[in-house]
Amino acid sequence: MDWDQPLLAFGGKTGFELAVEAYASFHLSQHRYEQYHVEPRDGRHSSYRFGLYYSAVGPDIAKNDLMENIPLY
Repeated sequence: MDWDQPLLAFGGKTGFELAVEAYASFHLSQHRYEQYHVEPRDGRHSSYRFGLYYSAVGPDIAKNDLMENIPLY
């Protein structure tokens, strides 16, 4: 998954930038989780190192959209 691809629906922010913002908002309300954070690209548990493990709705063909097989109603 390319977490650095600008997303038009989010004003050009990347998935990584949105994850950092979202976690910062969550983190402020959850004081006991202060040791957790969004890992950078070279971090041991970085989201850049992970992808779709299993899909019950079809394979990840395009490798750029984890929701590509989910119908939009």
